[in-house]
Amino acid sequence: ESRPTGLVLQEDIWDEDVDLLQKLLGRWNDLVFRSAHEVTAVFEVNSELQQSVRSEVTARLTWPTLVNSSQWVRFPLTNANSSSDEEVLLENPADVPVFVQLLPLVLFPTPSVFTGILADSLPWANLSNINIDTKTLEFHVHGHPFSPVSSGPGFLQQGPSKPLVYNLLLQPGESKSFNVRFTPSSNHSVSSLLIVRNNLTIMDVVVLEGRGVLEHLRVCGRTTGREGYLRFKVENAGVLPVHVMSARINGHACAGHGFMVLDCQAFVIQPNSSRDLVILFTPDFSASQVIRELSLVTRGGSEFRFVLNASLPHHMLWACTETLPRPAWEWDFCLLVSLVM
Repeated sequence: ESRPTGLVLQEDIWDEDVDLLQKLLGRWNDLVFRSAHEVTAVFEVNSELQQSVRSEVTARLTWPTLVNSSQWVRFPLTNANSSSDEEVLLENPADVPVFVQLLPLVLFPTPSVFTGILADSLPWANLSNINIDTKTLEFHVHGHPFSPVSSGPGFLQQGPSKPLVYNLLLQPGESKSFNVRFTPSSNHSVSSLLIVRNNLTIMDVVVLEGRGVLEHLRVCGRTTGREGYLRFKVENAGVLPVHVMSARINGHACAGHGFMVLDCQAFVIQPNSSRDLVILFTPDFSASQVIRELSLVTRGGSEFRFVLNASLPHHMLWACTETLPRPAWEWDFCLLVSLVM
């Protein structure tokens, strides 16, 4: 399997983790099989009103976990040009300090084999029903005070990369939170795992699931209004709200080359909705056809480009030019040229 550049967990460390996890899970499953994880006690209460009131109480041990939030993180629909964050909370349930290391699944030597072992070892995680991408780096830890790991025992260095591994220490009963950021690379759905290595349960897993989508605008339904206005209908054909931040004519904000976007302000178009865009064209009669580019730039980083094409009768250009008011400097300019010649 292909691996990312940077840190990769050594295979012998991975084998030791798996052996320890399976050994502890074996002991736990044996306790459950013998019902040794349950304790039942009977309390007897005597009072002046009633004697020998008995109450039975049952307590059960559970397999501990450091993840005190949902272990299945579903990200909202995310623009492929943007990112979204979800919070994960860790809490130490033990009465001793716990050392924690956060790393993505892709850093394991053979992530597909490791995923299969986890699916067999941790049936409550329901990993066998998930199409896990073992190569993706679209999920990463973000917004935290933890120490990044750039080198150290148990890892191989395979070229430079951004930090992907983080260490932290949880004191007894202590909680710490961090964000996981999803940055989709394309218009697709993807699932992966965040591995929480620790010296209490050996491994916890957080299932990460996200869907990248693309913003989609289209212009249609052009109608001609009064006084040379052109009215376009801009439709949101995607599944995300589109926040249009600016309109440009050949790179110029709101107006340029005779075209002007009226009411040129930011606006939002909800999915399956539309908005009218009114453009005024004022020709200077220097050409019979004017072709320019309208660009709509969104907050998500997308840029939608459309062609504006204005045509005028060629035989009318000279007559129309004659009707234009002459600039104040034209007579002085003509006189100067005459004197020079």
